[in-house]
Amino acid sequence: MPDPSLLDPALKALLDSMAESGAAPVESLSVQEAREFNEMFTALGGEAEDVSAVEDLQIEGVPCRLYRPLGSSPEQPSELLPVLVWFHGGGWVLGTLDSTDLTARSLANRSQHLVVVVDYRLAPESQFPAAVDDCWSVTSWLANGGAETLGGNAAQVSVGGDSAGGNLAAVVSILSRDAALALRRQILVYPVTDVANESASYVENGTGHLLTTDTMRWFIQSYTSPDQRSDWRASPLLAENLSGVAPAYVLTAGFDPLRDEGRAYADRLLDAGVSVTQQEFPTAIHAFLNLGGVTPLAAEAIDAIAAALQTA
Repeated sequence: MPDPSLLDPALKALLDSMAESGAAPVESLSVQEAREFNEMFTALGGEAEDVSAVEDLQIEGVPCRLYRPLGSSPEQPSELLPVLVWFHGGGWVLGTLDSTDLTARSLANRSQHLVVVVDYRLAPESQFPAAVDDCWSVTSWLANGGAETLGGNAAQVSVGGDSAGGNLAAVVSILSRDAALALRRQILVYPVTDVANESASYVENGTGHLLTTDTMRWFIQSYTSPDQRSDWRASPLLAENLSGVAPAYVLTAGFDPLRDEGRAYADRLLDAGVSVTQQEFPTAIHAFLNLGGVTPLAAEAIDAIAAALQTA
């Protein structure tokens, strides 16, 4: 169990403030109320970085938002940039293009990638595997040549996401392997990898650290039915074979209920012969990547992701 004294002081102050406010647990709210509550966290992301351009578009019928890093120009299509397809977190129930905007801007600039954020369908209105289908449709279109119409290099497409988005990135990486579609990297930020089982960190970090065990159970129940939870497209940790998937960067947080399943997925990838960098932020909580206005750990994580994406 993590030592409570190790919790990042800025994150502890945020958690203490939330506890004092008496905010209702997310799982006790209606879906719409939960989504509105989640959008409030955008204000904790810090200052928005300038980028070269931002464009809303549809890819294979799925709403997306494209970010061009500073220094790039859509008027110079011969300079094709690598592409990061990003799937936002929020338990497959919450999250929007707007709530991901600050993170996407930082990722684009720091990594010098085109970043395509996918506004996949959310549960409970659209349950599993709708989100998987949307993320796969966008990724496969980009990697099969579509990226070049946007100024991106279709041979250098990576996928990534945080939490539920990390789950989707892991799944899309397996789908890509099975379709003989080579991805450059998979970036898994405190990913959900097993919705069929609860790890020890569900108990150790189950309350008081923003994401709770009860909230995770609500997300999982909203996204899947019991008979779907052992499907590897919902629980990539349960996939029979992980060999041949894209090299991975796996980020975990010490005070996160999902910590152990992120570690376990990194271990499975290593056992399958996949190149893996697993980095833990021991003083951090779930969702800290999007809390750049609260803790400098968010910028450190963005830098680490950018370095992973730039590794040859």
